[in-house]
Amino acid sequence: MRTGSDRETQVTAAHLMTRGTPRRLDYRFLGAGPVERWWRPVQDWVVLEQPEVIACGRALLISGIPSVRRDAIGTAIRYTLVVDDVERALARSLAAAGLDRAGRARLGGLLDAGFPAEWVDAALGDTAPSDADVAHRLAPALAAFGADAPAVAHHPVRHRSWVGALDDGEAVAAFLDRVTRLADGEPGWAFTTSAIASVKGAGDAADALGAPVAVLLADGGPMEVVDLGKAQAGPPRPGIRTMTTTTPSRRRWLVPLAVVVLLAAILMVVLIATVFPL
Repeated sequence: MRTGSDRETQVTAAHLMTRGTPRRLDYRFLGAGPVERWWRPVQDWVVLEQPEVIACGRALLISGIPSVRRDAIGTAIRYTLVVDDVERALARSLAAAGLDRAGRARLGGLLDAGFPAEWVDAALGDTAPSDADVAHRLAPALAAFGADAPAVAHHPVRHRSWVGALDDGEAVAAFLDRVTRLADGEPGWAFTTSAIASVKGAGDAADALGAPVAVLLADGGPMEVVDLGKAQAGPPRPGIRTMTTTTPSRRRWLVPLAVVVLLAAILMVVLIATVFPL
């Protein structure tokens, strides 16, 4: 659906996914959804039921936006917002909101104001909305973030592909810089992930994508931004538990120990046979 402002078209099309209160009204896009699910190449490395931000070129997806609405059994309802051909300032502002709990709450409140429970239930039920109606209801939320003051520019990370931690301010600033440059026309991806919890996992994703990528890990992130081109993992962050296996050094002494035990058992049998012949 087309939307924008009188001053300048900040986004060519925007789409909103949510669910209704009755259990039968499951998650789907209101009105016509995106023609192309452009985020599919990264869908195995994100959890769209959780807060995530995905950018590819001039397209942006924000998931896990909270609503005050609840479904029939009391489960919190969320939104997923997809915008196409987004203007750089709005892309940065929306991405920043998606990375921050307070920002997501603000965005969710604006969406709740435009999409009350009764309207959503009808739209997902028997009264399909027009694209124009959905765009009209989305416009105030987009305009509110488009009116935000521009963020202070930061020095970009020069790595072609890199990974950082979502709780690292420098990595977040670099991520927003990458989102802005993608909106300016640079190729590549930027995404957060709750599905990957290691530098190696981020490197595997970057290799599979075959394009420049910036990754923010919600858990298990490095102490500082890591160049995925060098594939060097730093020490784990304090408080992050990681899965471990038996280390090589431990294996090195386990085998000799087993040999010693076996030889001792053989020697014992020989001594007993010598002392107490049959």
